[in-house]
Amino acid sequence: AIGEIGDLLQTFNAMLRIAQIEHGERRAGFTTVDLAVIAQDVVEFYEPAAEKKAIRLSWVAPPHGVEMQGDPSLLFEAVGNLVDNAIKFTPEHGQVTVSVDRGGIAVRDDGPGIPPEEVEAMLTPFRRGEGSRQSPGNGLGLTLVQSVARLHALDLVVEATEPGCSVSLAIPPPERVEANPS
Repeated sequence: AIGEIGDLLQTFNAMLRIAQIEHGERRAGFTTVDLAVIAQDVVEFYEPAAEKKAIRLSWVAPPHGVEMQGDPSLLFEAVGNLVDNAIKFTPEHGQVTVSVDRGGIAVRDDGPGIPPEEVEAMLTPFRRGEGSRQSPGNGLGLTLVQSVARLHALDLVVEATEPGCSVSLAIPPPERVEANPS
């Protein structure tokens, strides 16, 4: 019962964070953040979980970093969610890489990937892809990532790779940002 109550509280808190993000209430926490630092912090945080499954978890970033305006805790949570999913679905002895460049931040794994026809459903609250129904979760992780991306004017890009999947929080080209300020 205690475990189930904990799961319910976790779900409720995720829904509350999504609502706050969607209503722009978290913009007050914006400051200059370095995506390379976010990537490094996320990788360090998830290293024990990756080691437990014998997964190689690494990060790649330019030496000068990539700065943007954002909420560091929300960006950490979004990238952490992507890394957590990658570790969850990558087989033992697999590889998960977090990479940062001027285009944004991406998490790539060599797991089973996400079928293109399931991507939209996985971005809908409480909906999960066929391959993830047997694993723990509440179907809010990618919804939260999408909300954080919108708040930061980033594009959430899901791409199939061979093998695996790449999910990016992409910084849009400057001409698109200027034409559509939010």
